[in-house]
Amino acid sequence: MKKLSLVILLSLMYLGVFAQIGINTEISYGFKLSNTDYSNVRIEFSPGYNLNNNMFLGLGAGYIYMLKEADYFNMSKKNYNMGAIPLYAHIKYSPWGKYSNMPFISFKAGYVFINKNHEYTSDKINMSTKYNGSVYLSPTLGWNFNLNKNNISLGINYNLIGCRIKNSEKNNYIKDLKSNENSSTIGVSVGFEF
Repeated sequence: MKKLSLVILLSLMYLGVFAQIGINTEISYGFKLSNTDYSNVRIEFSPGYNLNNNMFLGLGAGYIYMLKEADYFNMSKKNYNMGAIPLYAHIKYSPWGKYSNMPFISFKAGYVFINKNHEYTSDKINMSTKYNGSVYLSPTLGWNFNLNKNNISLGINYNLIGCRIKNSEKNNYIKDLKSNENSSTIGVSVGFEF
């Protein structure tokens, strides 16, 4: 009888923990804030744990497609698009509980992986630029819409994607100029939480 009671107790504890697991998915489009920024399309997936009815904590990953058209060194306009993979911690808070129509605030912070090279050539210059990843931040304000134990969310977010840049000039005018560049966007997102 004691073994059966122990098995039932452990089964109930397991079901209680499993019920607390949550998954947040999000699709977003970010509008660039200046000519030096990249517009972006983001798809992100954050499995995590519902601490209570109000707060979600998770770790996430995704894919960001960054879009930019630029005119460098008076050359013809060219697309300088690149992909990035963010890895981040995710916290989401809903003041009136997860399963009601209510506002929420969400914050993602982590690192974005970028590995891209661009070549710029003209009669006067032959330059290459190597992009590497850096910081990733994404706060969001939005509204959850309850769908019977699941939520659809609409949000407005700010995205900061950091890049470490190394410029190399092959005509010996510029040698290995290193800098940091951040791409900032204001975006709209649609998410699903279950």
